[in-house]
Amino acid sequence: MKRILIAITLLALLGCGSTEGLTEINVRMPIPFIESHALPFLVADKMGFYEEEGLKVNLNPSSAQLNPVTSVLSGADEIAYLGGPDTMLVAMGKGAPLVAIANVYQESNFVGIMSLKNSGIKTVKDLEGKRLGMFYGHISTDIIRALLKQEGVTVEEVNVIFNFNPLIDGDIDAMFDFRTYGPLVMEHKLNHSVQRIDPKHYGIRSWGYTLFTKKSYAEEHVDVVQRYIRATMKGLKWAHDNQDEAIKILLETNPTLTADFEYTVRGMLDDIYDEQYADGRPLGWLDPRAFKETYERLDSQGLIEAPFDYTKSYTNAFVEG
Repeated sequence: MKRILIAITLLALLGCGSTEGLTEINVRMPIPFIESHALPFLVADKMGFYEEEGLKVNLNPSSAQLNPVTSVLSGADEIAYLGGPDTMLVAMGKGAPLVAIANVYQESNFVGIMSLKNSGIKTVKDLEGKRLGMFYGHISTDIIRALLKQEGVTVEEVNVIFNFNPLIDGDIDAMFDFRTYGPLVMEHKLNHSVQRIDPKHYGIRSWGYTLFTKKSYAEEHVDVVQRYIRATMKGLKWAHDNQDEAIKILLETNPTLTADFEYTVRGMLDDIYDEQYADGRPLGWLDPRAFKETYERLDSQGLIEAPFDYTKSYTNAFVEG
């Protein structure tokens, strides 16, 4: 509840200013909200890049009860983003008319499994029979379950959401994480050394933040979607090129963060920005491999209720246009 109240207060600060003559759109952010991964969006808002494109963008926080897919399908938001295409593809297998329109942090491999440094858990096999903290409904669940299934490892799942206390107190042995959040919080804010298992080292990649909308909205509001993506990618580039100022924006927007915690953002920006430019593609480009690999993995797990043509689940028209 405290995190939600803080997010609402921060959103009020972000929303200040005149909206006259601007096209207003709502964008649903994932959990956690206003942390290092949100820099491109915060920068685009604070530096006026959205306004330059004639947009008033409301950045709305998600919750355990309201996730980005639900908010877009219900019409509460025009655009949303997730930590990869997984949850969107599962929804499309149930008939949801969605389409991915851009990617932020291409092939970022955010998802991992975190444990305390002295736990002795260094490989997936070390998790056998252990208590593993999960966040049901979060994209990490699909990726971690695929990793455990591939390696033939059985664990006792515990739904902890973004609560690090069970790990610190020894109630669980390990938990899901995002490399831009969990390890930073544990080491820089809570003073606990951790180690991390990266699914990428086992051949399971995660593909960064996937921006998506309803197909009907993408078809009927081409210019709005293109302007939104253009401003967001300008925010990503500006954050990379002006890291001191970008971190200052982040700390001003979310005073609960600390400077030493966000200092790590510098390395993250360099690594992820370079990945975004992989193969000389434009910022925001959606890699077809992401959708092929993710769809096939989800289908092998029985999570695609009704098969569909995954190549229709994304478009690079807005990025390349």
